[in-house]
Amino acid sequence: MRIYRKLSLLYMKKNKSRTVMMFAIVIATVAFMLSIDMIKISQAYNKVEAYKKAYGDYHVEHVDISKEKLEKVENDDRVGYRDNVQNLGFLINKENGTRVELKSFNGENDNSKNYFDRKGQILKGNKPKDNNEIVLDEESAKNLGVSENPIGKTISFELRKKYNLPNGEERLYSENKKFKVVGIVEREYKGLNSSLAGKVEQERGISYTYGDFRGKNIIPKEAITYDVILRFTGNELLAGKKIEYLMMDLKLGRMSVNPNGNYLSAMYSINDLRDLENINKNNLILILTVILLVFNMLNIIWGEYLREISMLRLIGARKRDIRFMVVYQSTLLAIIGTTVGIIVGLGITEIGINVFKDTTLELAQLKPKMHIDLDVISKTITISVLAIVLATIIPVIKIGRVGCIEAVTNSLKTKNKGKQSKVGNFIQ
Repeated sequence: MRIYRKLSLLYMKKNKSRTVMMFAIVIATVAFMLSIDMIKISQAYNKVEAYKKAYGDYHVEHVDISKEKLEKVENDDRVGYRDNVQNLGFLINKENGTRVELKSFNGENDNSKNYFDRKGQILKGNKPKDNNEIVLDEESAKNLGVSENPIGKTISFELRKKYNLPNGEERLYSENKKFKVVGIVEREYKGLNSSLAGKVEQERGISYTYGDFRGKNIIPKEAITYDVILRFTGNELLAGKKIEYLMMDLKLGRMSVNPNGNYLSAMYSINDLRDLENINKNNLILILTVILLVFNMLNIIWGEYLREISMLRLIGARKRDIRFMVVYQSTLLAIIGTTVGIIVGLGITEIGINVFKDTTLELAQLKPKMHIDLDVISKTITISVLAIVLATIIPVIKIGRVGCIEAVTNSLKTKNKGKQSKVGNFIQ
């Protein structure tokens, strides 16, 4: 086979212009196909980092769950960490009809050590140390009418909590409460708003008091439920599926979920881009271009070489040897063209992510980074190789069927007709 490899290289060298054009087509197509997805996936990864800073790195929050379900969550192997607070109901502002969620801080069964950090928040002031002290986030301060310099002020509102007794009887706890504001919770990056669940989270209005001080509960003990924020172990991009499985397995209830929507949405887009089944429409045009042009050029080249092929057949070359020459050229085209195309594509990606900057990164004070995703590279290689294989099949079959005498006859006809048909010119 060595002689036929050398002959293949000689034929490629002899017809430099078309050889260069075929390589250029494959390199350009692979480069743009890779860069289109790689720019998008890099932007998605960068958004993940930005939303992580702005909203925290938790995957899901379950609101108003029982102590029994909280214990099940704690013991689940899929959960990497959990931070929880007591759910104490709502503070009601009857003047404007708004309400504010009231949570505990460092109360019974609480694990709220990193609660604010997990949500990308900063606590200014002090933590509550008694039932008559409270910490407000910016939205809750606004809803309660104490948005300007709230620390040190005393507020009085109705605390209300619906709950069920063990026998299923529904109860409503309601009582006027006074609190001294000792701290305020702020987001470190306030400009990152979104129509996704992150904005809903931002507008909830949450306040925090001390849930259990010297055995004194702020609401009846049977009325206490829990809010828990979770982050799962393993591949972070699969968090969406793990949320669903955990809800079903532990019967947590779909309506109790407030996901970190901005964060999860960016991860979902990464999964879509990595999936071989999701091919960009622009990429489809490039793929069809490669198939048509490579197919056309291989036909032209091997049509011009029919005389040479006939001579090889006359001196004993087998059909499989001739087919090998076509396959060998296509293999070189696939390996070299795809490899160089990937290198060029990464260069285009580096330029693209800096040209098409996302405002999200600027607000989060992050510089755009290129994320080399092996799944995207694998998808691009697969598509490129398949396109070249499809373009090679017909020439391989056609050339392999040519006999010795037929090859001589066809070569004379080809010489008389010219090098390329009108259809060939149109396709090229």
